[in-house]
Amino acid sequence: MSLIKSLRPLSLAITLAAMGACGGSSQPAALQPKATATTAADPSCPVTVPGTSVAVEDANTGAALVFVTTSDVAELRTRVATMA
Repeated sequence: MSLIKSLRPLSLAITLAAMGACGGSSQPAALQPKATATTAADPSCPVTVPGTSVAVEDANTGAALVFVTTSDVAELRTRVATMA
């Protein structure tokens, strides 16, 4: 079994944990329902920055969470760094 295939369950677990930490979704922001009071009240959650989405990609050493925004890049970076 290749290393990447053996790490796929780990990448799924990391993704679910990251999204569960602040109630986010891997769907683009335009397709997401309105934020609930729980997620909107969490000022540290990266996916509550307007126009932000997150996806998981395979990496040579495991998995990577890729955050994309059409909004405030500096704010997103701050929140991702805090989460990490």
